[in-house]
Amino acid sequence: MKKMGIKLLDLLINIYFVFVLTLFITDYSFIFKNGFTNISGFAAALGVLLFFRLRIDKETFSQILILKKAAVISKLTDKQLLIFFFLIIAVSLSSLGIARHISLSTKAWDMGIFDQAIWNTLRGNFLFCSIRGNLNLLGDHFEPILLLLVPFYSIWPHIFNLIIIQALLLGSAVFPLYLIAKEKLDNRFLVFSFIAAFYLSKPLRGVGLSDFHPEGFVVGLTLWAFYFLIKEKRLLFIFSTLLLLLCKESTVFIVLGIGFYALITLKRKTTGILLILTAISMWIIETRYIIPLFNTSDQNYFFFSKMPFGNTYKQNLLFIISKPWEFIKFLFLPEKIGYIFKLTGPFCFLSFLSINQYVLVFFPLLINLMGNSGSGFHKISSHYVAQVLPLIFITAIYGLSSLLIFLDAKIRKVNLRIKARLIIASAIILSSLIFYGKTDAYKFRKFIEGSQKIDSFTKLSYLSLIPKQASVSAVSNLVPHLSQRKFIYDWNPNNEVCFMTEYVVIDLDFLTGTPYNSDNLPEIFKKLNQKGYRKLFISQDGRFFIYVNPQNSNRQLQNYHFNS
Repeated sequence: MKKMGIKLLDLLINIYFVFVLTLFITDYSFIFKNGFTNISGFAAALGVLLFFRLRIDKETFSQILILKKAAVISKLTDKQLLIFFFLIIAVSLSSLGIARHISLSTKAWDMGIFDQAIWNTLRGNFLFCSIRGNLNLLGDHFEPILLLLVPFYSIWPHIFNLIIIQALLLGSAVFPLYLIAKEKLDNRFLVFSFIAAFYLSKPLRGVGLSDFHPEGFVVGLTLWAFYFLIKEKRLLFIFSTLLLLLCKESTVFIVLGIGFYALITLKRKTTGILLILTAISMWIIETRYIIPLFNTSDQNYFFFSKMPFGNTYKQNLLFIISKPWEFIKFLFLPEKIGYIFKLTGPFCFLSFLSINQYVLVFFPLLINLMGNSGSGFHKISSHYVAQVLPLIFITAIYGLSSLLIFLDAKIRKVNLRIKARLIIASAIILSSLIFYGKTDAYKFRKFIEGSQKIDSFTKLSYLSLIPKQASVSAVSNLVPHLSQRKFIYDWNPNNEVCFMTEYVVIDLDFLTGTPYNSDNLPEIFKKLNQKGYRKLFISQDGRFFIYVNPQNSNRQLQNYHFNS
């Protein structure tokens, strides 16, 4: 009777395991009306079933399908597994990114910004971006790493370049992650549990699916820099660190953390001091000299607008000194505690065990936590998480290494040590599944349905009426589909420059909120008429408009200066 019960339970687990596995490629919406959107609950239930099965009969536990498949996978070489994870991450993020773009879900900020700047650079207008306010992007952020993308645009000048390259960059991070994990962990299953956790990472999708940003370079470069540091490969470490510093001015905080780690934990005084001085010097040079040099408008440096206690270092420092308790309460707001919980949870909170590595993540994490509510700095699905994500993986790996040392001191039998490692590896994968959230299959379906709902291909066909050289103002969701021209602006009826372009494109499906609500539309159309625009095209449903004013020219746009 017991054997029959075990067989039936194994059958249930096998069927359920296949069901959970297939959620990565379908949400079953072809059977159920809304499909299954979230994998977390199903993963937790699978864990409960496996634990229950283990408690019933340990001897036959290895005969269930999930463990048999694990045994088959374990026969693959490390290289084969790494290539598999690299490809599945790259293909997943590329497919989702392209589907997202086709569904008109990408926007002027920031997909259009980077596409236009790189396209303009290829044509001699060095990182010029009209969307950002007729600005050279070095006047917005220090991101010269973007120049590495120009050759790809010379081969294929398409915005899909950004989506695919970002996906490839994020996928390639599995290689340095593997090397770091292998350096500290003595078990293959543990090493690849972190690789699997990387694939399942919700923050990874946050970086890969929030348009395009240079942060796509940051994840892999941070891991490479750390690996070369611990392996004392000096030239490679210098090279990867320099590339990291070229990604964005805020990467100095990553280098600052690595510098203190080298100084305090690794006891490499010269390396540590040089890194700390380099980070501080680069921050001063970039924010005080380079960015202001290229910023010809009256706009303040972006970072200052995100500081919580004033618009200067002095104001924030005085507040922290005078009101330390208020500062502590600010850092431990529920939303920020939730941010840390979501970052560390997928690795069973192992990061908290790596005390010696805290200094690595301290500065980038502090910067993210310092952001105001709504800034996106401490949002798990934002691109800002890229500067923390690789360091969280490192601390989790080192935390597990410390835990294994402790367990090995308590457990003498080799077979029990092996079992402990298998249990921990399984726990990491299960925990990552629980924190995985909405499935890629569900997201893909939503993008496709969104595209069909708004008839995005038809809308995009309307854009062919606009000459490629013409200046345009368009609603944000259409800007990335028109951004390969010298002058294009994110449509805002309160911005005078939007009435200086040759063409204006308005899609009512994407006009929401003030000043775009329906009550203001008659006034907006009236102003267009007053400015000399005439209707070139209106869709049959009366929701898509293209206006033209041939009297406007690029010369007046070239000389236009933004004051805010």
